[in-house]
Order: sequence, then structure tokens, then C-alpha cells
Amino acid sequence: MNDTSAAENLLNAIRERGAILYGAGYVAETFFHALERHQLQHAVRACVVTKRTDASTRFHGLEIQEIGVFAANNSAIMSLGDRQPILCISTHEAHAQAMYHTARQLGFTEVVWVYEILCELLYGSPVRTDEWIPVEDILAAQPMAWHWVAARQAALAQRYGIVEYGESSYVKCLSMHCSTGTAQSRLRNFDSLATTYEQQGIGALEPILVDEDMRVIDGLHRLALAAWHGEPSIRCNIVARNDVFDKVLTPENKLDPHVLNQSGLSAEERVLVERLNWQHSLGKADGLAPEVSIILPAYNVEGYIDECLESVVAQSFGDFEAIIVNDGSTDGTSIKCNAWSERDPRIRVIEQPNGGVSTARNRGIEEAKGAYLAFVDPDDWLDTRYLELLHNRALQTDADFIECDLWRYNERNGAKIWRHCGQRMGVPFTIEEHMKYGPTASYKSLSKRGLWIEHGVRFPNCSFESPAIYALLLALANGVEYLPEPLYYYRRFRENSLVETGYARKDGSSNNKLGIRAMEHLVEQFKYHDLYERYRSTLPGVVLYRLNDILAMQYHRKDERDFTDLVENYRAFIDRVLPDAFNEPYITWGGYNLNKILQEMNAMHDPACRFNFSSLIAIAHTGNQPCTAHHRNRYREMMLQREMDGSFWQLLEKVQPRYLIMDLIEERFDVVEWRGRYLTLSDAFEGAVFSTDADMCNHDEPCCLPHQNNPGEARPSGIESLPYREEAKILQRDSEECLELFRASVKQIARRLAEQLPDLRVIVVENYLSLEVGDLQHREQFAEADRIRAANGILSQLYDIVCAVFTDSVRIRAHEIDCYFTDQDYEYGAIPSHLNAIANEQIAQLVERELK
Repeated sequence: MNDTSAAENLLNAIRERGAILYGAGYVAETFFHALERHQLQHAVRACVVTKRTDASTRFHGLEIQEIGVFAANNSAIMSLGDRQPILCISTHEAHAQAMYHTARQLGFTEVVWVYEILCELLYGSPVRTDEWIPVEDILAAQPMAWHWVAARQAALAQRYGIVEYGESSYVKCLSMHCSTGTAQSRLRNFDSLATTYEQQGIGALEPILVDEDMRVIDGLHRLALAAWHGEPSIRCNIVARNDVFDKVLTPENKLDPHVLNQSGLSAEERVLVERLNWQHSLGKADGLAPEVSIILPAYNVEGYIDECLESVVAQSFGDFEAIIVNDGSTDGTSIKCNAWSERDPRIRVIEQPNGGVSTARNRGIEEAKGAYLAFVDPDDWLDTRYLELLHNRALQTDADFIECDLWRYNERNGAKIWRHCGQRMGVPFTIEEHMKYGPTASYKSLSKRGLWIEHGVRFPNCSFESPAIYALLLALANGVEYLPEPLYYYRRFRENSLVETGYARKDGSSNNKLGIRAMEHLVEQFKYHDLYERYRSTLPGVVLYRLNDILAMQYHRKDERDFTDLVENYRAFIDRVLPDAFNEPYITWGGYNLNKILQEMNAMHDPACRFNFSSLIAIAHTGNQPCTAHHRNRYREMMLQREMDGSFWQLLEKVQPRYLIMDLIEERFDVVEWRGRYLTLSDAFEGAVFSTDADMCNHDEPCCLPHQNNPGEARPSGIESLPYREEAKILQRDSEECLELFRASVKQIARRLAEQLPDLRVIVVENYLSLEVGDLQHREQFAEADRIRAANGILSQLYDIVCAVFTDSVRIRAHEIDCYFTDQDYEYGAIPSHLNAIANEQIAQLVERELK
């Protein structure tokens, strides 16, 4: 037959020889209407199928026969050769090749697949060809009640990982006007079509056929693809309008709500198809609006972005878009991000000049289409269930804000710590506690986009932008939910991160007002949203806790002058914004857990005024032998160096504190007499290396241990590394000699304090090693309970000595509170010298009363 006029040639041939229809479904029905249009319906001699599988036995008055039986019983027809009636394969292309092969084997000489010329038979030749028409215009022209494009996009939703059930939705919908087998075959062809699009683009697809009213006659799969991927326009052939469209389009093919009810769609499938169709009714050509928008601000993270995005695309919940805002990166970040965008259509990249993380996140909020927002930092990564579990909780509770726990991953050694974000000891935070204690990072949460849009919440353009809005979001949210599972991996100690560089300015200079603008913004926003009076008693604690957190973070990263400047700026800010808050300097002496206690107070806690890992014996006896401490932990190194330098008295003179707050936990350790001084054999001391050459330590290195000639050689630490260690003499803490030395040291310190700071008040927090470890429901004794009791017995004697010497001191019997035990899940280790967060808070309240 002549391909240039295939439709007319076929009609002429049928007039002369007649036709046998091979197929009895939707295409056959449509072809029969075409023949009626050309008054050739009577030329149909028979209707055959490969195998009759349903109850239908007749087609427009013709008996439906199996093709093999027909060929065997109609020898006269089969012997006509080129004069046989033309066998017209009237089915979708999914079955055409198999039917063609069967027909040839049975002896049919003239076989024609009519589907490709069906539209021309019905509508005539196009009046215009190859016109690019906006996809939105075509979608908007379709009747709202017809779900035909939506049914096809359901399969795309599964193909791109948004749902797990879209293909079944597709098959159920298409099975309303064809067999299930045909629907499944068409699905395979659709998948092949999608692959062609992905590899070659919209231009590789054949034109779709529409009439002058923009009604789609052929090409729904191509239109569905174009709409899904947000193509602005699609190539079309256009035929003249006529009444054939309404005559041949069956009710099932229209997929109206009544038909959907008959299709067997599950409730979730029905929601999916109707949601897709709703998008089309608004004339949107961007496919299914995602349920979640993930916002990733990216700046020079080429070494980490792949791992992050691997975890994003691997999410078990796939109904999301990932918006990467590349904030003017100067490395290969942009190249990698765009490569990911090409691999996964859910990822899109927005390029902007460098403006900082706040402008990048805010841009993402403006661009987001999802019902929920999730923020991810591009050097972190996600548990594969991150979105699924948070979204499930959101649907169950309808809360505006849902938060999970996180893993703090140590980039240096691979260790990870579980950080609880919404509870203490298994007890969920109240909203006020959540504001104060909840980690403020914008990641590890899912929130309704409306929470941000309706209240106009955005990140301020300053350092510590997340603490500037975290408490506000909680106060504004209609429901805050907490999921106690660590689903977010936060990478610590990344080289060149803002934290590791001390939030230096772009020119490298130190920013000594870190967090001030953020806290100003927070207070201003509470006032703006008429929330200030409601949370008047809560906000001072929130602000001070956040500033204390920043100070602790910056103490070992800034030089002494810059850190002092930062503290002075904080004190001025507190006097101005929180005039009723306690804002006087005090000295902390004792165990590390005492720091955790005092950080709970509504007061500024200055790390530069701490002395940890040291004993009172050490500060009473300072030698003159220069010595440098080196430790892998920078904070411990700084504390050890303070003991080496005997800097307690110099700091006292500089700070002029009103209070000395102490416990004696570090007095459980033995001491070593060495060249005219005493050093405390603490945990920090045992992990340190000492030298008389200060140049051996390079603080630019992640590890502050001195450089070695042979890196593979283990270096002695602790007392073994002391220069002139043969002169060292260890005093056992439980010896009478050590007890007398302690008593004499306390008296010496008391005399000197009375001379130097006669108005100084001493607050003794009577802390001991915890005997028990567990949680609020169950506790048990530590395995080394006998050793702990013995150490506590010594400490009890020492507390009595201190309070007897400092007769005006305040003695806080912290160990007598009900929940005095170690948290089994404490992130820095469940050891006897650490308590739990509830105990720390209760003790802090006892101390705070003495400061007022």
C-alpha cells in the first residue's frame, strides 16, 4: 500500500475487497466508527480475535471468532490470495506485532495495522502541522471532570519514585476501556516513551493531535510527559473541529468520577489521580506539586554534596522536590548539582550570587511548591526513612512542626553521638523547654510551608540565623511533634565550615558580635507577632542559653583578645535587652559536669572563667618551670595549660568576680609533685603530652599533640611524657600526706582570696560521683560501685574541710536531690562524673537562688 496516502488507499481497498477486523476492543470500535463515517461498515466481513476470553460473542452483529478457527473454517476466503478481504489489525501498538505475526502464519496475505491512520480516517488530514502550543493552554482546555492525563501521570509518579502504586492506578484506569493485558502492554510502551524523552528531549516525540478546540485526539502519553516535566510547549498537528470526537470517545475513556469509582482504585490511588487532575484543572504544567520541598543551600561543598544527594534521592518517601540554591560557589559544586538535576527530575538547581546561607534558604522558601518544607545542609546526610517517618507523623497529628533526633558525626574519627532534640530522659519538652533546650538547627525537622508563608517567617541575614527563628516557629506553630529517632546525620569538624573557622568574616577578620543580631531578631519577632508578653518569663532563658552555647563553641576557636571582646559585647547586649537577667562574672572551679549545671541558669556562663581538670592543691602551689600541654581535645589542652601556668590568680585579678562556684569532683584524682608545683592526674592529664618547647604544638592542626619524627611510633602520654619525669612524685589521694596537703592548700587559698577579693562569695556545690545509672523508670548501680563509694568518702571529707575553712560559704547539697544519677544515654558517655539533664537543671535552680 502507498504510505503517502495510507488512509485513502485503505478505504479504497476495503471498498473493493472488504475487511476483516482483528480485534474487538476500543480501537476496533473506533475503527468501526471511522468506517461508518465513510459508509463502509457493511464491508466488514468478520471480527476475529487471537483468543476469546470474555463473555462478548458479537461485535456490531458479527460473531466474534478466534482467528485460527476462522482461518481453518474459511478456506475459500483464505485461498483468494491478493483478493482476500484485508485483515485490519484494530488494536493498540502494544499487541500489533504479535497479531501481525499470527496473521501471517495463518495465511493472511494483506495485513494492515489501522491505529496509526485511525485519526486521519476519523478527522481527515490536519489543517496545520508541527505547531508548538503551550502545554498549559492544552491542559486548561480539557474538561475538569476527565482524568485521562492524570491517570497516565500516576505511572510517572511511580517511575520517579514519588509513590509506590502509580502503575497499578494506570492499569486500573486504562482497563476501563481495554483489557488488563493491553493496559499492561501500554504501560511498557509508555515506559519506553518516557526513556526516549529523558534521553532525547521533547523534540524527539511525535506531534500530538488536537482539534481546533484543543481537545486531545491522540498523544495523551506524550502530553502527560510534557506536563510532568514542566515543558512550556509541545509540538502539535491540528485538525478541524467536528462532531466525531464526542461520538467516538466512550464514557470509560473520559475517566470521569463515576468511572473512577468503578475502576477499583484504592483510596490512596484515587487521591493521587484526583490530585494530579486538580493541578491540570488550574492549567498548571508542572506535574504533581510535591508534598515536600527539600531546601539545600550550597556553597563550596563539592566534596560532600554527592553523599548528601545520594541520601536525598534514596528516601523511602519520594513525593518531594529538592531545591538546591547554589550560593555563588567557586569550586565544582555547581557542576555536581546540575549533574544530579539531570539524573533526577525531582532535583532543580537555582544559581545566585553569594549572599550567605540565609538568602539561599529564603530563596528556597520562595521557590518551594510543597505542602511541607525540609531543610538539609549539603555536607550532612539523611536516614532513608527521614521524610517518610516525619511525614507520617505530620499526617497523623496535623502538627505544623515535626522534629526528630540526629546523629552528630565526627568527621575526624568517624564516631557518632545520638543527640536527643525534643526530650530529656524520655520526657518530652514542654513548649517553653523546647524553645530553650531544643537544638536550633533548621535541619532535622519538617514544617508546614504555611507556617512560614502565613506568618512571613524568614531567616535573618546574620550569623546564627537558625537560633534567630527557632523559638518563634515553635511559638507560632499549631502543634509541635517530636519523633525520638535519629534520622539526620550532622557532620562535625568539617574543614572550612563556619563553625570551624569561628564564623570569620569574608576578609578573614574575627566577628566578635556573633549571635547578637540573631537574638535581637528573635526578641523583635516575638514582639511583632504579639507573643512577647506570653513568653516574657521564657525568653531571657532562651536568649542566654543560646548565647552561652555560642560562647562554649567559640572559646577554643578564638584567640584570647577576640574572645574577651565577644564576652564584653554579650554583657552589653544583655544589659540593654534583658536588664533583669543576672549578668555578673563568676569563676567556675571543678568538674566538667559543673559547667553543664551552670549553663542551665538564666545567666551568662563564660568559658574563659572556668577551671576544669584541676585541684585546689595545684592552684595553691605554682612553680616556675615552663611547660606546654598538648592534647587531641583543644578544650582539655587549654584547661591543662591553665593549671601548668597557675593562671587562676591572674584571671581572678582580671575578672574581679563576685562569686566562686565550685565542686570538688576533680579532687578524686591523685596529684603529682613536680619541680616545685603540683599537677592533677585527671582524665585530661592522662591523655596529654607535655614538653618544654611551646613550638612543638601547632594549633592549626586538628590534633594538638606535638609532631613526631616517626608518626607510626606510639608516644608516651601523661606522667611518662613529663620532662624531667624522674623528679615526679605521686601522692595517692587517700594518703594522709595528701589529706594534710589539701587542708593546708585550702587555708592558703582562703587567705589569699580574702586579701585579693574580700567580698567574694564562695558557693560550694556538693557533687559526688554517681552510684547509679539509668533512666527515670529504671536505675542500677555502676559495676565499680565499691570504688565509687570509696572515692565519695574521700570527697565528703574534703567538702567538710572546704566549708570549715570558708565559713561564710554557701553549701548546696546537690547530691540529695531525688534524681541524682547518670543518664544511661548521655551523649558524652554514661560515666559516674556525669549526671542527667533533669538533675543538672534542678541543681542550677538551687545555685541561681544564691545569686539573687
